[in-house]
Amino acid sequence: MNPADDANCAAAYAGQYLCLGAGVCTPGDCRVNTDCTAGQICGLTTANFCSPCAMNSDCATETGTLCIAGACTPGNCTADAQCATGQICGLSTPYFCGGCTSDAQCQADTTTYGSTYVCNTTSNTCVLDTCTSAVSGMKSVQCTTNPSDVCCANTCVPGSCCAASDCTGSLGNSATCVNHTCTTCNAVGASKIYLVDPLNGSDATATGSGTAGSPAVAVATCAFKTITRALEAIGPSPAAGTIIQVLNDATVGTGETFPIVVTAGVTITGVTTGTTTTTVHVPANKAGFELAAANAGLSTLLVDGTNQTGTTGVVVTAGSAATTTIMGVTVQNMAGDGIDVVKTGIVTLGSGTISQTNGTTAVPRSGLRVTGTGQAFINAPAAFNENTEHGIVVLQSGAVTIAGSATSLVVANANHIANLYINQTPVAGMATPQNSATYFQATNSVTTHGIHLLGGSTLKLRSSITGGNKLDGVFVTTSGQGATKNDSVTGFDLGSVNGVTTSYGDNTLQYASGGTFNPNGGVGLCLNVTANAAQTLQAAGNTFELVDCSAATPAAIKHSATCAGGDDVGVTGVNTTNKIVLSNCN
Repeated sequence: MNPADDANCAAAYAGQYLCLGAGVCTPGDCRVNTDCTAGQICGLTTANFCSPCAMNSDCATETGTLCIAGACTPGNCTADAQCATGQICGLSTPYFCGGCTSDAQCQADTTTYGSTYVCNTTSNTCVLDTCTSAVSGMKSVQCTTNPSDVCCANTCVPGSCCAASDCTGSLGNSATCVNHTCTTCNAVGASKIYLVDPLNGSDATATGSGTAGSPAVAVATCAFKTITRALEAIGPSPAAGTIIQVLNDATVGTGETFPIVVTAGVTITGVTTGTTTTTVHVPANKAGFELAAANAGLSTLLVDGTNQTGTTGVVVTAGSAATTTIMGVTVQNMAGDGIDVVKTGIVTLGSGTISQTNGTTAVPRSGLRVTGTGQAFINAPAAFNENTEHGIVVLQSGAVTIAGSATSLVVANANHIANLYINQTPVAGMATPQNSATYFQATNSVTTHGIHLLGGSTLKLRSSITGGNKLDGVFVTTSGQGATKNDSVTGFDLGSVNGVTTSYGDNTLQYASGGTFNPNGGVGLCLNVTANAAQTLQAAGNTFELVDCSAATPAAIKHSATCAGGDDVGVTGVNTTNKIVLSNCN
């Protein structure tokens, strides 16, 4: 049977029906798992209906192996304790165990390891940083666990020396030990700016100053060659406001240890010359950066997944805070999500953030994914475009705050599924975290909706637009099936009138033909929950095809019982008890 037959059944029975068997209309919304929202399972609890998983074993028929907040998710761990001793859960790919390759990766995992651990590069496991220093009068010795470390005061630290006496003869009598490196370069001064030059720098003798002598003379080999070495030299406790600046319009990749873990207090920044930006090529099966600390950030970089082989551009995880920032960064062409906020991660996505063309046709992924109790604060201008799954997706107890302005929008455009998808999982006794979007554009979804909201979730939407989407501008529907079903729309505020208090949405949810955007193919706003759920969706003071519902006497708008045909508003279900409050357009 084809989708047209399904549409005929849905129209005839005013609900979720499929054309199955010998042309018989049967209740349902799926035939196979790929018909469902990513991670849900077709027929798990009710035949031909998509359902969220409840346990890992439910995911046997899905591509994932873990059940994470009702979604089958690829992975083999949710915590380090589920990995082999010394490994890190989510190191390169969220929910997969991985072996370390640098000390910084162990030290960033403060939940299990932390500042007193280093990476054993033979076994790729995190181990304690203890070692035996050289006896008095002898040169310092390497750490047996990591040959890139030196043993100073019985502690492994990255470098080759503990004191100036270790450097005698290595670079001449003028050499000294700076940040555990034998060098003739100047130390970095009060600027706290460490230079990285992938073309001409040196990881063997540089200090990051870029200068030598007095008066200081610019010397290319006094810049580091890799960001990884710069972070090692800076150490785990740098001064606040430390900057690693990548020089030249270079490609970062060769010699780096991925993911690059950004230390607290450090911002990694590239340079832009004309139309060229510092590019970080993320290698196959690796993530680009990990942000797991407050006051850590990325700026002015192009993070590229090398033809959809790198896993994730930026992973934001436990330890981060609202002061963890991404600004002026483009993430693109990843096999996984562009930016992934997991566990208790928090990040502020500042002006110029772009996450585009991530995922593949076989494995769809999103521009920004927020899960766990993660939070993302998104400031305009920012864009999440042409990803193979959603532009922005919020799951579990995650939340996003989208803050555009009248002159600068946050845009999610031409994503393959929904431009914004929110499917939170309410927790008994706890308020579901609040999502909000102001001056947000959700347009031109290739296959579904501009904004897809599931029961039990939250969203306050103001001064935003939806247009040109394959189906509806805003689609509000039931979450789950059977015992897990949630029809509640009380968390959605698309514009409200409560007694004498009025807070109009001022959203444009449907366009007329020939407008700025094409009309949505379904309707501007669709309420599609269980027919007898008695739900009231607040959507006062919005605009449909140039009809402003906040006006005292607006023109008529077009209603649909099936959310089809390019109309303005639809409430599905025969004799439904659900309704939408549209203020003066009612």
